Amino acid sequence: MLGGCLIALVLGLGGCVGCMSCAAMLDHAYERGHAYDYRFDGGSETYPYDGYYDGYGGSPDPYGSGTLGGFTRQDIERAFGGGVGTIENGRCSSGVYEVGVDIMPGRYFLDGSPSAESYLYVFKGENGGTYRTDKSLVYFGNYYADLETGDLVVFEAPDENARMYPESEATFEPQAPYKSGLYLAGKDIPAGTYTITVDEDAEGMAEQECAAYVMSDLAFDTDSITDTKYVVRGGTQTVTIKDGEWLELYAATATPA
Repeated sequence: MLGGCLIALVLGLGGCVGCMSCAAMLDHAYERGHAYDYRFDGGSETYPYDGYYDGYGGSPDPYGSGTLGGFTRQDIERAFGGGVGTIENGRCSSGVYEVGVDIMPGRYFLDGSPSAESYLYVFKGENGGTYRTDKSLVYFGNYYADLETGDLVVFEAPDENARMYPESEATFEPQAPYKSGLYLAGKDIPAGTYTITVDEDAEGMAEQECAAYVMSDLAFDTDSITDTKYVVRGGTQTVTIKDGEWLELYAATATPA
């Protein structure tokens, strides 16, 4: 689950996000505020990963304030409680990492918890050695992310044993019914039609509505989501996925139909 601006994710604010200073996000991160998923703002049925940018004319900083960037690595490390975490055999514990310096670029597999939210925040480099907010993930279970050289990423998971590591090193063999997480059709799970129900292990800790999302790629832009199905306890939804598509289950379970 992604949002365009970390203010929205950490402060839990909705429609007036564009008027806020992103410096407030860093202040509030010290207190570990709950995340907010921008895609639910206004009840939208779309998934605007970069919804803040798109919603305000596509400009990273439409108000000309510069408050979506200008963060130093030290700012970000202080806000999220520390610097580089432990890296053992390419596996990263919770911490702050620069891609191309601390870790290699590529597709990463993110461990998480089946019953508590985990987070990944991505900052892009600016001229002068500072960073701007770019993307953020809020998820249950597992996730994937493509990380590029120059990205500064913050990985946070509630399970101290959770790690972030290259996807090529992941041993991931999920069995149906599939619980909360992100799955690649044709690799992690078969393509086909699935019945979606609430994941009761995660439901009680979910900050947003339980849902299933079909994604065409991991670009995390407004074209990535091709289908969205919200689900409530006692109810069901149906989604169909093709080989090469991604199925994200947020506090939801998928059972082959």
